[in-house]
Amino acid sequence: MRSLPRLSVARVLGVVGLCVLTVVTVVLSGFAIRSSHTVHEEGTTWPVLQAVDHQPIAVFLGGSESVAEAGHASWPSLVSQARGWQQVNLSHPDTGYLTAGTCGAAPCPNFLEAVPEVVALAPSIVVVSGGWNETASDTDVSVQVANTFQALHQGLPDATIIAVGPATADATPSASVLNTDNAVKTAATTLGLSYVSLLDPPALNASMFSDGRLNDAGQAAIAARVAAAVR
Repeated sequence: MRSLPRLSVARVLGVVGLCVLTVVTVVLSGFAIRSSHTVHEEGTTWPVLQAVDHQPIAVFLGGSESVAEAGHASWPSLVSQARGWQQVNLSHPDTGYLTAGTCGAAPCPNFLEAVPEVVALAPSIVVVSGGWNETASDTDVSVQVANTFQALHQGLPDATIIAVGPATADATPSASVLNTDNAVKTAATTLGLSYVSLLDPPALNASMFSDGRLNDAGQAAIAARVAAAVR
Protein backbone atom coordinates (compact mmCIF):
# COMPACT_ATOMS: atom_id res chain seq x y z
CA MET A 1 0.00 0.00 0.00
CA ARG A 2 1.42 3.34 -0.97
CA SER A 3 2.00 5.88 1.74
CA LEU A 4 0.31 9.26 1.51
CA PRO A 5 1.90 12.60 2.38
CA ARG A 6 1.09 13.87 5.88
CA LEU A 7 -1.64 16.49 5.86
CA SER A 8 -1.20 19.18 8.49
CA VAL A 9 -4.13 20.15 10.64
CA ALA A 10 -3.85 23.71 9.40
CA ARG A 11 -4.22 22.59 5.82
CA VAL A 12 -7.32 20.54 6.63
CA LEU A 13 -8.84 23.51 8.40
CA GLY A 14 -8.15 25.81 5.47
CA VAL A 15 -9.48 23.50 2.79
CA VAL A 16 -12.46 21.71 4.24
CA GLY A 17 -13.81 24.47 6.36
CA LEU A 18 -13.34 23.11 9.88
CA CYS A 19 -14.85 26.12 11.48
CA VAL A 20 -18.22 27.32 12.64
CA LEU A 21 -20.98 26.51 10.23
CA THR A 22 -21.69 30.17 9.54
CA VAL A 23 -18.55 30.40 7.43
CA VAL A 24 -18.66 27.01 5.76
CA THR A 25 -20.18 28.38 2.58
CA VAL A 26 -17.40 30.94 2.24
CA VAL A 27 -14.74 28.26 2.61
CA LEU A 28 -16.41 25.96 0.15
CA SER A 29 -16.68 28.61 -2.55
CA GLY A 30 -12.97 28.27 -3.21
CA PHE A 31 -13.27 24.63 -4.08
CA ALA A 32 -16.13 24.48 -6.56
CA ILE A 33 -14.67 21.77 -8.76
CA ARG A 34 -16.94 19.91 -11.12
CA SER A 35 -16.92 16.13 -10.75
CA SER A 36 -17.15 13.90 -13.79
CA HIS A 37 -19.97 11.37 -14.10
CA THR A 38 -19.35 9.44 -17.28
CA VAL A 39 -21.51 6.51 -18.31
CA HIS A 40 -19.75 3.98 -20.54
CA GLU A 41 -21.40 1.39 -22.73
CA GLU A 42 -20.47 -2.23 -22.16
CA GLY A 43 -17.37 -3.24 -24.08
CA THR A 44 -15.94 0.24 -24.37
CA THR A 45 -12.34 1.02 -23.49
CA TRP A 46 -11.87 3.48 -20.66
CA PRO A 47 -9.23 6.18 -20.94
CA VAL A 48 -5.94 5.81 -19.13
CA LEU A 49 -5.21 8.95 -17.15
CA GLN A 50 -1.78 10.34 -16.44
CA ALA A 51 -0.99 12.07 -13.17
CA VAL A 52 -0.71 15.83 -13.64
CA ASP A 53 2.23 17.62 -12.01
CA HIS A 54 2.96 14.61 -9.84
CA GLN A 55 -0.60 14.57 -8.49
CA PRO A 56 -1.68 10.99 -7.76
CA ILE A 57 -4.94 9.90 -9.39
CA ALA A 58 -7.73 9.29 -6.88
CA VAL A 59 -10.95 7.59 -7.94
CA PHE A 60 -14.06 8.12 -5.82
CA LEU A 61 -16.89 5.60 -5.88
CA GLY A 62 -20.04 6.68 -4.09
CA GLY A 63 -23.71 7.53 -4.14
CA SER A 64 -25.80 10.66 -3.71
CA GLU A 65 -23.74 11.85 -0.75
CA SER A 66 -20.62 12.02 -2.95
CA VAL A 67 -22.23 14.25 -5.58
CA ALA A 68 -22.81 17.97 -5.02
CA GLU A 69 -25.30 20.21 -6.75
CA ALA A 70 -24.07 22.56 -9.47
CA GLY A 71 -22.13 25.45 -8.02
CA HIS A 72 -21.26 23.57 -4.83
CA ALA A 73 -18.24 21.50 -3.87
CA SER A 74 -18.56 17.80 -3.08
CA TRP A 75 -16.52 16.28 -0.29
CA PRO A 76 -14.44 14.30 -2.85
CA SER A 77 -13.46 17.64 -4.42
CA LEU A 78 -12.56 19.10 -1.04
CA VAL A 79 -10.46 16.12 0.01
CA SER A 80 -8.71 16.04 -3.36
CA GLN A 81 -7.83 19.70 -3.03
CA ALA A 82 -6.52 19.20 0.48
CA ARG A 83 -4.43 16.18 -0.42
CA GLY A 84 -3.21 17.29 -3.83
CA TRP A 85 -4.99 14.48 -5.66
CA GLN A 86 -6.20 14.42 -9.26
CA GLN A 87 -9.85 13.53 -8.74
CA VAL A 88 -11.98 11.19 -10.83
CA ASN A 89 -15.46 10.99 -9.33
CA LEU A 90 -17.43 7.97 -10.55
CA SER A 91 -20.22 8.47 -8.03
CA HIS A 92 -23.87 8.34 -9.09
CA PRO A 93 -26.97 9.40 -7.15
CA ASP A 94 -28.98 6.59 -5.52
CA THR A 95 -26.20 4.07 -6.12
CA GLY A 96 -24.42 1.83 -3.63
CA TYR A 97 -23.14 -1.68 -3.11
CA LEU A 98 -26.36 -3.27 -4.37
CA THR A 99 -28.63 -0.34 -5.14
CA ALA A 100 -28.36 1.36 -8.52
CA GLY A 101 -29.62 4.72 -9.70
CA THR A 102 -30.46 5.63 -13.29
CA CYS A 103 -27.80 6.67 -15.79
CA GLY A 104 -29.65 7.77 -18.88
CA ALA A 105 -31.83 4.94 -20.11
CA ALA A 106 -29.96 2.27 -18.17
CA PRO A 107 -29.28 1.55 -14.52
CA CYS A 108 -26.01 2.88 -13.15
CA PRO A 109 -23.41 0.25 -12.26
CA ASN A 110 -23.36 -0.59 -8.58
CA PHE A 111 -20.01 -0.48 -6.82
CA LEU A 112 -18.99 -4.03 -7.68
CA GLU A 113 -20.00 -3.57 -11.32
CA ALA A 114 -17.93 -0.37 -11.46
CA VAL A 115 -14.71 -2.09 -10.38
CA PRO A 116 -13.47 -2.78 -13.95
CA GLU A 117 -13.72 0.92 -14.79
CA VAL A 118 -11.90 1.86 -11.59
CA VAL A 119 -9.12 -0.65 -12.28
CA ALA A 120 -8.76 0.53 -15.90
CA LEU A 121 -8.01 4.05 -14.66
CA ALA A 122 -4.99 2.69 -12.75
CA PRO A 123 -5.37 5.08 -9.80
CA SER A 124 -2.98 5.38 -6.88
CA ILE A 125 -5.91 5.92 -4.51
CA VAL A 126 -9.48 4.61 -4.42
CA VAL A 127 -12.07 5.97 -2.00
CA VAL A 128 -15.33 4.03 -1.65
CA SER A 129 -18.18 5.62 0.29
CA GLY A 130 -21.78 4.53 0.19
CA GLY A 131 -24.34 2.07 1.41
CA TRP A 132 -26.45 4.72 3.11
CA ASN A 133 -29.72 3.34 1.74
CA GLU A 134 -29.25 -0.34 1.00
CA THR A 135 -32.56 -2.21 0.94
CA ALA A 136 -31.39 -5.81 0.49
CA SER A 137 -30.99 -8.27 3.35
CA ASP A 138 -28.14 -7.78 5.79
CA THR A 139 -26.46 -10.95 4.55
CA ASP A 140 -26.66 -9.94 0.89
CA VAL A 141 -25.26 -6.48 1.66
CA SER A 142 -22.41 -7.90 3.74
CA VAL A 143 -21.43 -10.35 1.00
CA GLN A 144 -21.58 -7.64 -1.68
CA VAL A 145 -19.46 -5.27 0.39
CA ALA A 146 -16.83 -7.96 0.92
CA ASN A 147 -16.81 -8.87 -2.77
CA THR A 148 -16.46 -5.22 -3.81
CA PHE A 149 -13.38 -4.56 -1.71
CA GLN A 150 -11.87 -7.93 -2.57
CA ALA A 151 -12.23 -7.16 -6.29
CA LEU A 152 -10.68 -3.72 -5.87
CA HIS A 153 -7.80 -5.10 -3.83
CA GLN A 154 -7.11 -7.84 -6.38
CA GLY A 155 -7.34 -5.46 -9.34
CA LEU A 156 -5.25 -2.73 -7.71
CA PRO A 157 -2.90 -4.48 -5.27
CA ASP A 158 -0.57 -1.49 -4.97
CA ALA A 159 -3.24 1.19 -4.60
CA THR A 160 -4.28 2.82 -1.35
CA ILE A 161 -7.93 1.84 -0.89
CA ILE A 162 -9.96 3.83 1.61
CA ALA A 163 -13.26 2.39 2.84
CA VAL A 164 -15.62 5.05 4.20
CA GLY A 165 -18.61 3.77 6.13
CA PRO A 166 -22.16 5.10 5.72
CA ALA A 167 -23.71 7.93 7.72
CA THR A 168 -27.16 9.16 8.60
CA ALA A 169 -28.98 12.29 9.68
CA ASP A 170 -30.79 10.32 12.36
CA ALA A 171 -29.65 10.53 15.97
CA THR A 172 -29.80 6.74 16.12
CA PRO A 173 -28.58 4.88 12.99
CA SER A 174 -30.92 2.26 11.59
CA ALA A 175 -30.09 -1.43 11.80
CA SER A 176 -29.36 -1.53 8.06
CA VAL A 177 -26.91 1.38 8.28
CA LEU A 178 -25.15 -0.26 11.23
CA ASN A 179 -24.95 -3.55 9.33
CA THR A 180 -23.46 -1.87 6.26
CA ASP A 181 -20.96 0.03 8.40
CA ASN A 182 -19.89 -3.16 10.14
CA ALA A 183 -19.54 -4.94 6.78
CA VAL A 184 -17.34 -2.12 5.43
CA LYS A 185 -15.18 -2.13 8.56
CA THR A 186 -14.83 -5.92 8.49
CA ALA A 187 -13.89 -6.00 4.80
CA ALA A 188 -11.33 -3.24 5.25
CA THR A 189 -9.80 -4.86 8.32
CA THR A 190 -9.60 -8.27 6.65
CA LEU A 191 -7.77 -6.87 3.62
CA GLY A 192 -5.60 -4.40 5.51
CA LEU A 193 -7.30 -1.35 4.00
CA SER A 194 -7.96 2.04 5.58
CA TYR A 195 -11.39 2.37 7.21
CA VAL A 196 -13.06 5.70 8.05
CA SER A 197 -16.13 5.76 10.29
CA LEU A 198 -18.74 8.47 9.87
CA LEU A 199 -20.77 7.08 12.78
CA ASP A 200 -18.26 6.88 15.63
CA PRO A 201 -18.31 9.69 16.52
CA PRO A 202 -21.15 10.97 14.32
CA ALA A 203 -19.81 13.17 11.53
CA LEU A 204 -23.22 14.56 10.60
CA ASN A 205 -26.36 15.94 12.18
CA ALA A 206 -29.76 17.00 10.88
CA SER A 207 -28.64 20.58 10.22
CA MET A 208 -26.21 19.31 7.58
CA PHE A 209 -29.04 18.16 5.30
CA SER A 210 -31.34 20.28 3.15
CA ASP A 211 -34.33 18.67 1.44
CA GLY A 212 -32.87 15.25 2.13
CA ARG A 213 -29.49 16.00 0.57
CA LEU A 214 -26.16 16.93 2.10
CA ASN A 215 -25.68 20.68 2.16
CA ASP A 216 -22.36 22.52 2.13
CA ALA A 217 -21.87 21.95 5.85
CA GLY A 218 -22.45 18.22 5.42
CA GLN A 219 -20.03 17.96 2.51
CA ALA A 220 -17.41 19.84 4.54
CA ALA A 221 -17.96 17.63 7.58
CA ILE A 222 -17.35 14.42 5.63
CA ALA A 223 -14.34 15.94 3.90
CA ALA A 224 -12.88 16.90 7.27
CA ARG A 225 -13.40 13.40 8.68
CA VAL A 226 -11.85 11.65 5.69
CA ALA A 227 -8.92 14.06 5.36
CA ALA A 228 -8.14 13.87 9.07
CA ALA A 229 -8.34 10.08 9.19
CA VAL A 230 -6.19 9.34 6.14
CA ARG A 231 -2.55 10.11 6.87
